[in-house]
Amino acid sequence: MKASPSIRFCFLGTLLLSGAQGYADQPEVISAEPPGGFVDEATEVLVEGRGLSPSASVLLVRAGPSPGRSFLTPGYSEGIALAEGHAYIADGWSGLLVIDLDSLTPVLAGAFDTPGYAYGVAVAGGYAYIADAAAGLQVLDVRDPSSPTLVGSHATPGSARRVAVSDGYAFVATSSGLQVLDVHHSNAPTFVTGLDTPSPAYGVAVADGYAYVADRESGLLVIDVHVPSSPELVGHCRTRGLANDVAVAGGFAYVADGDRGLQVIDVRDPSAPALAGGCEASVHAAGVAVSDGYAYVTGGSSGLQVIDVSDPYAPTLTDSFDTPDYARDVAVGDGHAFVADCASGVQVKRLSPPLQNVVVGSDNTITFRVPAGFAPGLYHIYVTNPDGATGVLPHGFRIRVRQSQPSIPVSFLGIESAAICGAG
Repeated sequence: MKASPSIRFCFLGTLLLSGAQGYADQPEVISAEPPGGFVDEATEVLVEGRGLSPSASVLLVRAGPSPGRSFLTPGYSEGIALAEGHAYIADGWSGLLVIDLDSLTPVLAGAFDTPGYAYGVAVAGGYAYIADAAAGLQVLDVRDPSSPTLVGSHATPGSARRVAVSDGYAFVATSSGLQVLDVHHSNAPTFVTGLDTPSPAYGVAVADGYAYVADRESGLLVIDVHVPSSPELVGHCRTRGLANDVAVAGGFAYVADGDRGLQVIDVRDPSAPALAGGCEASVHAAGVAVSDGYAYVTGGSSGLQVIDVSDPYAPTLTDSFDTPDYARDVAVGDGHAFVADCASGVQVKRLSPPLQNVVVGSDNTITFRVPAGFAPGLYHIYVTNPDGATGVLPHGFRIRVRQSQPSIPVSFLGIESAAICGAG
């Protein structure tokens, strides 16, 4: 890891990447050959342009609506979790919905109408833990997903918004701060303690004995919970926007930071969290998940953004998806992103693999491989120099399904995708 990295940021509107290096020319993208390819095979592409830096980057950004599936719900999809071939949806006033993803036609497996407004859900050990607003924490037995059963509940100080479960404890983000409940006996959750936070706690993640709290105006809080009965605030990093959600991976915290998009914070020293980089690719970043070197950020009215965070100091936007309503939360599994999209239920988006073998030539050319499995559709080609100057070839590349093939199976969680029908 770099000893003293420079902080770099990317922006969706101009795909600006700011960094330490500069380049004199404004890049121009002139052509791409071939102008398209097919879903089932890799395609070698040659891009010609002017003013391309030897360190330029290239990405394909989908033009217009993206292919996918939708799952309409009776309420407002606020939170989502995946476990054992099922999707668990916190569906607002409709409570918990359980969707079977193992059948050829995914169907509603079960539902339970919780007493409050279901904002967030976590699943562990055959139980679903619901952050149920004014009704606090609700615990449901989902070992039989077709028949979710309430086995325990406990009021929380403040309105419960998100929940994380670790080592027999539920850590609940509420409007009054972080609440800790003992759920070793799921049928009898017990309030342990709470820690007031400066702002309403909107999101929480737990890793290696620390709770990371997205605390709205106050940014990211790091709380030592090695002893759950004695949580201690040990670190704080003020973010640029409103911290709505957080995910933690590899010593970095990824914060969905409202109108400042994704903020990446180095938490390898939990007592001294430090801003590493950011990607302001969302109108209103509300939720975040991290998987295999990518951050998936729900951006409210701007849908879903996929950001390469393999270098946390230089996050790079690699894909984006429109959604019909307001993207709240996201879970990722087996090549698909499942987006809780408020009034439009759950949107299922196929994720494209990254571009391969990118080489910038000395003659203002870039070659790269579009791998097989790239989602079909029309793409803009963006080329960005290290100083942030960007050129674009609108509608420069199209991925098609071969006419001889009536359809290309799209599978998730090991099954063939089909239209998902929800209740109501």
